[in-house]
Amino acid sequence: MAPSKQSMFRSADMSMVQLYISNEIGRECVTALGELGLVQFRDLNGDVSAFQRTFTQEIRRLDNVERQLRYFHAQMEKASIPLRKLDLDVETLAPPTTSEIDELAERSQGLEQRIAQLNDSYETLKKREVELTEWRWVLREAGGFFDRAHGNVDEIRASTEDDDAPLLQDVEQHNQASDVERSFSGMNIGFVAGVINRERVAAFERILWRTLRGNLYMNQSEIPEPLIDPTNNEAIRKNVFVIFAHGKEILAKIRKISESMGAEIYNVDENTDLRRDQMHEVNARLNDVQNVLQNTQQTLQAELAQIGQSLAAWMVLVTKEKATYQTLNLFSFDRQRRTLIAEAWCPTNDLPRIRSTLQDVTNRAGLSVPSIINEIRTNKTPPTYLKTNKFTEAFQTIVNSYGTATYQEVNPALPAIVTFPFLFAVMFGDLGHAFIMLAAALAMIYWERPLKKVTFELFAMIYYGRYIALVMAIFSLFTGLIYNDIFSKSLTLFDSAWEWNVPDGWKQGDPLVAKLNGDHRYPFGLDWMWHGTDNNLLFTNSYKMKMSIILGWAHMTYSLCLSYLNARHFKKPIDIWGNFVPGMIFFQAIFGYLVVCIVYKWSVDWYAVGRSPPGLLNMLIYMFLQPGTIDEELYSGQATVQIALLLLAFVQVPILLFLKPFYLRREHNKTRARGYRGIGEHARVSALDDDDGGHAAGNGNGHRGARKGISSAEKVSRVQLKGSIAGVYSWCGGAAILLLTKLGGYLFDALSTGAPFYMMAIFNAVLLVVSLGVDLATVPGAGANSLRWDIEYRGMPGRGRYAQWSQMTSLAAKTLRLGMSGPGEGISAKEAKHYSFYGGFTRKTLSRYSPKVRIPPFRARFTRIPGKSTKACQQPSHIDLRSLTTKAKTDNGPPITGPKEVMAVTNQHNDGAAV
Repeated sequence: MAPSKQSMFRSADMSMVQLYISNEIGRECVTALGELGLVQFRDLNGDVSAFQRTFTQEIRRLDNVERQLRYFHAQMEKASIPLRKLDLDVETLAPPTTSEIDELAERSQGLEQRIAQLNDSYETLKKREVELTEWRWVLREAGGFFDRAHGNVDEIRASTEDDDAPLLQDVEQHNQASDVERSFSGMNIGFVAGVINRERVAAFERILWRTLRGNLYMNQSEIPEPLIDPTNNEAIRKNVFVIFAHGKEILAKIRKISESMGAEIYNVDENTDLRRDQMHEVNARLNDVQNVLQNTQQTLQAELAQIGQSLAAWMVLVTKEKATYQTLNLFSFDRQRRTLIAEAWCPTNDLPRIRSTLQDVTNRAGLSVPSIINEIRTNKTPPTYLKTNKFTEAFQTIVNSYGTATYQEVNPALPAIVTFPFLFAVMFGDLGHAFIMLAAALAMIYWERPLKKVTFELFAMIYYGRYIALVMAIFSLFTGLIYNDIFSKSLTLFDSAWEWNVPDGWKQGDPLVAKLNGDHRYPFGLDWMWHGTDNNLLFTNSYKMKMSIILGWAHMTYSLCLSYLNARHFKKPIDIWGNFVPGMIFFQAIFGYLVVCIVYKWSVDWYAVGRSPPGLLNMLIYMFLQPGTIDEELYSGQATVQIALLLLAFVQVPILLFLKPFYLRREHNKTRARGYRGIGEHARVSALDDDDGGHAAGNGNGHRGARKGISSAEKVSRVQLKGSIAGVYSWCGGAAILLLTKLGGYLFDALSTGAPFYMMAIFNAVLLVVSLGVDLATVPGAGANSLRWDIEYRGMPGRGRYAQWSQMTSLAAKTLRLGMSGPGEGISAKEAKHYSFYGGFTRKTLSRYSPKVRIPPFRARFTRIPGKSTKACQQPSHIDLRSLTTKAKTDNGPPITGPKEVMAVTNQHNDGAAV
């Protein structure tokens, strides 16, 4: 059978393949398959940590290269150097060889050291330049302050002799200078000068004032030019300050506070000549630093510009190389044969293409051993692969955001290409805006390649959905014509079907009523005469609401039909009869009937028949709340039809709730009857196993297996309890809500306002009791005669395996006792080793009995002994079945029996099959 052709209707047919690739070309094969994008590999090393896998060292090295490339990009952004974009639609990057990757790693290492050295030198020089610039501003501003302050030395000295006078009072307001320059040090006044961030000046002043209790004088001025922070190239505004105070301790406090606030302290001499020399020295050093800084910056920018020409390509190559080695870590490595073994999913139709790709890689490498790819059969669920193109990709992404379809299910993205834009157009519905959207979508499609390079996030999102916008615009043109709406104005394309009936004596402002113009009807869309009328909103809202109901009904109807197609494809008739058919009947009996009523109401001229059109909303409400009650009849026989449809819909509810779950339960029980068990669930050991195999299957000893079996039973009981509560509540919930709504409303009016809440509490209590009862009926040991154990014997192959019936039933009792209580309780350890867990009889045990009677397959069932308590019955070790006597017949006779209340063993001949 030829493979089916790929389409968007369903996901592609997938095959699991096993690949055997030589270790020498493993990297090249994965690279080639990665370029195809058709293979999804499975992890064959799930039990191996990421640090212990084969290619961990290569991934670590590539991580380091990737870090270096990110460092280059960060430095380029810091220096405002543009990165050359890589257009993969035009430029193709050849897969690099191992030596080229090694060369790239070495080159990245050298460039990182080079850029780091240049960057450190640049930051050091830039920091030095900032410091010299700040020092120059401090010398300039402090010098001006000193020049003004030296002319008032006499008044400053007088202020120091008066304890009540403020420090340096009116120093800058008076101008009575002496010809002799005097020093502040002679008056025991010191100062601190520096630079601080302008944003911290206010906090700095408050801290100084509170700490020194006002014993200071502070002068500050702004630096007009911004200073560049060398660490991040950001501009910072700063202020120069000069603080005067008495004593060395206070000056030390000022310096500590300044350093804690991030201020820089600079040395300034109060002598004018020395200060002038400092200024000359700072300017000379600043010029030298700026020259060296300019050369360093030019060199750094040249290096980064050269890196920027290839950085995008390097990033792509390193990312692909890293993904290649991460994929190789999923492979199993055969060290003896030096072969990589992989398992992967791929589209069945693309298997020849994958084989030819692997063959090309092998031929280029010059190897004589070809790469082997085998298709293997498995019951694992394949992944969903949906092939898309530029047009369908955006629609598929929207659908995938809600969930991915199961393998081979109908892809809902195919109808969404039509329904999603059309529902938008129903909401949008403006011809003018649709033209603008259409022009924008066509422009993005026409200039597709150049606009692809735009990195603005909002535009990139719109660009990705350009084909969605195109289809939306086309449908909006149609709905805009239907609504006859262009920029909220109407189009008079055709003559109106209405004309105004102007009575005699009509005045401006009086209402007018329009009437139909004979048999003429507006040919397309909404008549333009409706625009501007008083009842326009009422009419259009009613029209659009009913149209939305019809569209929603159509949308859900075809969605239900897709579920039918899925059930047919997966050959699940229970989904058709348990989900699709009752679901479709329920949906059409309610909402399909509503749509028919809408269309029928539109098709009748109610004023011509002399009736007002009935309200469909009230009709649907009374259909559920008061079946058979018709307020305004839509058609004759409406009450009977609605009751029939309502009953038909209610009949589907139990079918939807019970049919499929009970069917699945029956299939599950049939499967368990054949001997299948769930993973981790303990099963009986067959009597056909040999002695070693029996013990291995029985977990070594009966005691441990019994404990696990009991724990598993308790776990199943708790799960059943939870499931019963949820199941009963779900089954009764729907009917109970209707009942409580009616009865609770009546009791609310007649008895008490709290009646509905009391009823709900009682209902929940009843549900809890019922669910507990349902669950306890299924728990072993909870009922009167529910505690039992089955021992199953499947028959022996070959000949010569015989035993007496009495000895076999006694052995069964011993095995049951051993499985539940363990060795040491009535059975010696030497004897116990001949038995297997849960009633399995080994060949070694059977060979000990004399051959008298051929043993056919049989099942022995042990039930509780009457008169014993439930607690005692839950402990099989209290029931000694070895003393029971039995009788048997070798042919098809009556069942083998002991005491009626104790044991029943049925002899059935069925050719060795399990009973």
